[in-house]
Amino acid sequence: MTGRQRWMLVAAVLVVGAAVALWPYLPSSGNAEPTSSPPQADLSVLRGKADLAACPRPGVGGGPAGLRGIEVDCLGDGSRIDLAAVLAGRRAVINFWEPWCAPCRAELGVLQAYAAEPGAALVLLVQAPDESDAASGLDMLAGSGIRLPAVYDYSGAAAKALGKPGAFPISYVLDAGGAVSRVTEPAVFETTEQVRQAVSRQNETR
Repeated sequence: MTGRQRWMLVAAVLVVGAAVALWPYLPSSGNAEPTSSPPQADLSVLRGKADLAACPRPGVGGGPAGLRGIEVDCLGDGSRIDLAAVLAGRRAVINFWEPWCAPCRAELGVLQAYAAEPGAALVLLVQAPDESDAASGLDMLAGSGIRLPAVYDYSGAAAKALGKPGAFPISYVLDAGGAVSRVTEPAVFETTEQVRQAVSRQNETR
């Protein structure tokens, strides 16, 4: 083998070696399948941190007529529940909130304090799918120490059925007979006494 031939052989080996080294970085063909999907939030971990109270079990009766057939996700365990069924036969405060809403954060603390009082109505938090997802809701509740039962209105059907305006927070009061009314005064609960009065007004109208 001549010197020229040896140099040509060395050059060929170097070219092949460079190609092998660069192979992982070369653009793939459009027909290639992705090897992995974007990471998703682990809701089981967030649920453990939030440690929310269990969502209520179905009550007695059909529940509020306007909410029948509407399903929501229980944030505490991820189960799908019938909203009207779990509210049936109960007095309740239904609070629509969003994690990014500053007034909501303060009001949630008031609602939790009210719910701990003897004879309090059920307080059910409804996270509306405006600009958030279930993960952000669980994260905010965990960080705020709010342990109230909460659901995620993933389809927006509950908000639509009640005619909820595009503002937060919004609360509704439900009596045991299934009548629902929106709380307009105050717009945001600042004391547990205000919550008690709203519940009392709803029951007095029946």
